[in-house]
Amino acid sequence: MKSKPILFSGPMVRAILAGTKTQTRRIIKPQPPAWCVYAGISEMTPPGQWEFRGPHNNQSAAKFIPCPYLPMSETTLWVRETHAIVPRTAYWHDRDIPHREHGYDWAIYREGWERSPPCKWRPSIHMPRWASRISLAIKSMRCQLLQDISEEDAIAEGVQSVSVKDVPRNAAWSARQDFSQLWDKINGKRPGCTWVANPWVWAVTFSRLG
Repeated sequence: MKSKPILFSGPMVRAILAGTKTQTRRIIKPQPPAWCVYAGISEMTPPGQWEFRGPHNNQSAAKFIPCPYLPMSETTLWVRETHAIVPRTAYWHDRDIPHREHGYDWAIYREGWERSPPCKWRPSIHMPRWASRISLAIKSMRCQLLQDISEEDAIAEGVQSVSVKDVPRNAAWSARQDFSQLWDKINGKRPGCTWVANPWVWAVTFSRLG
């Protein structure tokens, strides 16, 4: 099995733990050409890649883009989140994975746990594999334009469990509208990645392991 890291924000980690988030969407890199209107896998698609075609389904002009989540049956994801790594003796509680390095025992400390200084928070990108508490199995995957997300899929993205303080919300909005706000809060500063830009994304459905 291949095990690959995946980053989630604090609100999304809480939604996964609560069981209300079972999908995630990630920007396809590189983006398919603007003329692409179809995405799929055919007999001509090289292993580990996804095929994009134009409006007339012309396979001779197909564009192939590597997919980081293939093969699905042989790939699991481990979640990176905001955390702190401290000497185990810095906390009175003994609640998580021990790790021995350079002669010291280390403990991992995460958002939402009882705080006890000193504590230096580290970005999720720096979380080591041994510190991850969440592993995910990929159940299915597809490619789509971001705005093609359905109401049902927006709910599966965990938007209903995200608090008002995490993202602006209007009681009259649909789950898709809530998702568009959440998406821009997380990805809005990245060029070409906003909801309005409507990029191609990997739409991954997963389940939590363990």
